[in-house]
Amino acid sequence: MSSIWEIPFIVVDVETSGSNSIENRVMEIACVTTIGGEITNVFSSLINPHERIPPFIANMTGITDTMTNNAPEAHDVIPRVEEIFNQKDAIFVAHNARFDWSFVVESFNLAGLPKPQIPRLCTLKFARRLLPKAIKKNLGDLATYFNITIKDRHRATGDAVATAHILNEMLEIAEQEHDIKNIYDLLKFQNKTIRNFRAPAYQIKKFEQSLEQLPETPGVFQFQDSNKNTLYIGRAASLKEKVNLFFNNEIMLSKKLGIMIRNAEFLQWYENDSNISAILFEAKLINKYNPPYNTAEKIFRNYPYIKLTVDDSFPYVEICFKIEDNKNEYYGPFKNVAVAHQIIKLIENKTKIRKCNINLQKGEKIESCYFYRTGKCAAPCENIISKDDYIQEVNAARAILNNYADDPVNKLEQQLDLLAASVEKTKIDSLRTEINLLRNKPQYLLLKNNRNNDAVLINPVSEREKIIELIIIKQGEFIHSELIGKRSNLQHVLKIISKEFYSNGSDSSKENHSDSRTLRTINLYLNKNKDYGKLIYKTDKTEAEFINEIISQIHNIKYKQST
Repeated sequence: MSSIWEIPFIVVDVETSGSNSIENRVMEIACVTTIGGEITNVFSSLINPHERIPPFIANMTGITDTMTNNAPEAHDVIPRVEEIFNQKDAIFVAHNARFDWSFVVESFNLAGLPKPQIPRLCTLKFARRLLPKAIKKNLGDLATYFNITIKDRHRATGDAVATAHILNEMLEIAEQEHDIKNIYDLLKFQNKTIRNFRAPAYQIKKFEQSLEQLPETPGVFQFQDSNKNTLYIGRAASLKEKVNLFFNNEIMLSKKLGIMIRNAEFLQWYENDSNISAILFEAKLINKYNPPYNTAEKIFRNYPYIKLTVDDSFPYVEICFKIEDNKNEYYGPFKNVAVAHQIIKLIENKTKIRKCNINLQKGEKIESCYFYRTGKCAAPCENIISKDDYIQEVNAARAILNNYADDPVNKLEQQLDLLAASVEKTKIDSLRTEINLLRNKPQYLLLKNNRNNDAVLINPVSEREKIIELIIIKQGEFIHSELIGKRSNLQHVLKIISKEFYSNGSDSSKENHSDSRTLRTINLYLNKNKDYGKLIYKTDKTEAEFINEIISQIHNIKYKQST
């Protein structure tokens, strides 16, 4: 049975000319593919509905008659959607899926295509069974609850991307609190009868004093049994609000956590300066205590990386699970191997970097393979390409791994403008897809060796008060955080950085096994908040270089806050 982290979820959103799928039409559709917690593909297109758009819908979406009059026909767009749905093990996902599905089916009919045969997951039903009753389940409120920014609200791509991020957050909760690991259990869960697993009255009485003392700040909490063994570790944006949910009889609790509460005797909590430091501290404690009511996979999962073998004369890319202290470049960590394979596939399609790992440094001539004969490999094995020319292919692969900067997006948009007046709709759709993918592509960290696991995360906490949090990561482990206000003296925290990374007693060369989990957590945070936070690696910087870069980024973020 396929893991929920290994299958493609196709998150769909449609903007329509009305609410009736028979009488009205789709005027925009977006399909966002997410695998293993990562958005791997974004497709969107306007569709000519061949009817006038009501003024209130035009005002809400920003989609006008002028835009749709020049849009592609359904029979041009829907076959692309069909290809996306036909991915192996794909799941159709939408918020209030019945609405989107009904319009998708009618669009397939209009395009002369058979009804899609694909399992469906409704994030609205999923949220109702997974999250506390007090939380509103509409898309906007769920985005606020998970701290997700919706760009271009009421446009298909913006809403679909936000729904994909919400889905990934809920999958984490489903795995952690309900032991949902495969797609069968997930699809069954969305239709499950909602039940409350209530805390016994004697337990509520036992923890009454602690519940009153809990602060309304971010932090980490742990429940312990009578022998002070840790049963469960959790985190919260508000400790008071989250922990009280465990004892609220009107709030749904998973069966597993209901049993945990019955066995709990003690409650401890730790305040943190922000949500991200709480997340990192939670991961640190889970790795330390291995609590039985936290999902085992979350504790022990080892995340994969993509390695670019720059140690070779003719480098190639491959998947690995360990960062070694050498000249090679490591990118990640990724949620699972499926996501890493998606990125490698993109590199293979976009470049002619070699696909094999044959040792070419021996100087032996090897017969070229299928990839060279089909124009997909530069074939350094045949000595056809010079090292300098091959390095250009390597740099192209590195550009994909390093994330595209704004320039490629701008260039593609310029191409789109030139094609706008043409009839080459296939090219226009292809460009739109690539632009959307680049804009929403996850950020991956570059790790050249173990020393790259030393870093400082600069995290804006309060824009109004201009407060910034510095989080210190040493050998992949969260070790310290500190708030810096408008008039704070930086010397204290800079001394801590110097002591941890540059004193005689510090050792940044030894291997650490928690780096993938910690860095993965930071990755997810930065992906959801792309304009919000900066991670600075120590790498081989001198103390002065490292400190100066940190100070510069602090001032830069404060300047952005003020503007």
